[in-house]
Amino acid sequence: MKQEKSNRNCESCRTEIKVLDLCQEPNLILCELCKPWVLSSIYQVPRQVIGIDIEDPSLFRTSLRLTENLQSPSTESAWYKFLKFIFSKQSDSSDEESEILTKIRLDYAGRNAIYSEEAIDLYYGPEYDPDYSWVELAKLSPYNGDHPFFDDLTVHFDFMLDLNKIIYRYVESLNTIEDEKQFLQENGWGSYVEQMTWKEIEPQIHNLYGTELSTSQLLECIHYARTSISVEYELIAQVIFDFACDETKMSLKNRINQIRIRSDILDKCNFESPPTSPFYYQIIADLVLGEYGQNLQYLMLASLYRDRRTLRPSRSFLVRDENAWTKSFQLLRGIIDSLGLKRANIKSDKILIKGDSGTWYSIKPARFATELQWWMVTNAKTGDLICIDILVPHKDLPLGDQLCSVVLALANDGSIVSEVYTLDPDRVFRGIQPVNML
Repeated sequence: MKQEKSNRNCESCRTEIKVLDLCQEPNLILCELCKPWVLSSIYQVPRQVIGIDIEDPSLFRTSLRLTENLQSPSTESAWYKFLKFIFSKQSDSSDEESEILTKIRLDYAGRNAIYSEEAIDLYYGPEYDPDYSWVELAKLSPYNGDHPFFDDLTVHFDFMLDLNKIIYRYVESLNTIEDEKQFLQENGWGSYVEQMTWKEIEPQIHNLYGTELSTSQLLECIHYARTSISVEYELIAQVIFDFACDETKMSLKNRINQIRIRSDILDKCNFESPPTSPFYYQIIADLVLGEYGQNLQYLMLASLYRDRRTLRPSRSFLVRDENAWTKSFQLLRGIIDSLGLKRANIKSDKILIKGDSGTWYSIKPARFATELQWWMVTNAKTGDLICIDILVPHKDLPLGDQLCSVVLALANDGSIVSEVYTLDPDRVFRGIQPVNML
């Protein structure tokens, strides 16, 4: 019995097609005409992300696909899973946990074991038993019992509780002082404000389980958090916690400076919920800067771009007006068919059009699209680029309608050259300013 091949409709233009293409993505059935334009709209590559140039559009497009289901983290647990995903894409094919993934896991587990059962399991591993004594737990510890706060959850919890109380007491005092200063300035006492001493912040030394913190140290940390977009009080508390765990390794000032030199990057990222782990904070900045290689850098930048891009129904398949989009690509196909195979061809990644002049043109999605030009037009023979923009009033038309204008302009290049001067290479060469809008 002869088996009939299943027919399906293109999800863009509704044209009936035979579904034999195993490379369809992302889980879409698309015809040869629509596929490059739909995928370009879904995986559109920007010229820059937070000021960093995208030098490899193809790699960035791959990164957009890989991060398609990656959400912007809103909790420390989500940040752990986010970084685990990013670093799991390293080229190392080994099944064993890499050194950086181990550090990421233990950092989250150690800091959050006092709040989360998940973190305790991640920290101690599968042999963990909540009824173990401290001595038995210390044997399971990655720190071999040498990390007093991580391995004694009671001390760790009490330390963070007391530290946060101190921080927020200072914050409340500073808020009160600012209110009082404003009141005095508004009532003519501004010249006295800076000469006054405020009892709420008189110098003192706080002793937290053997770690001494001065008022000036705490105020410097708090002031930094109050003036930085990406530095929260909880991050400052974790920096102090790290200092308390090992005061001999690095001073508190140097630990804050490690955050400070990366805060410009994290500020630009403008996360709604920045990480509160100093280690995660530094890793994210280093990822953005490419310290772990371009592959991981682009994964990080792609996730940032996804959260910030503006999708418009006229050119984005994801938020399209389905009826308008479909009709526009049906119209485009009709125009191409009406020109005939001698003057128009649909290829896997482009449209080929022959003008009245005899010149063949190629139209394909632009690497870096602009508001007025989502396509790249070239002379099919020479490869020379031809700049053709859409008129500003027409930029919100469905993408298929805009492409119809480009196709018709190229097909009638002889008669329209007075309006689209870039179709006349001699005129452009002579330096005449082009009026290249449709």
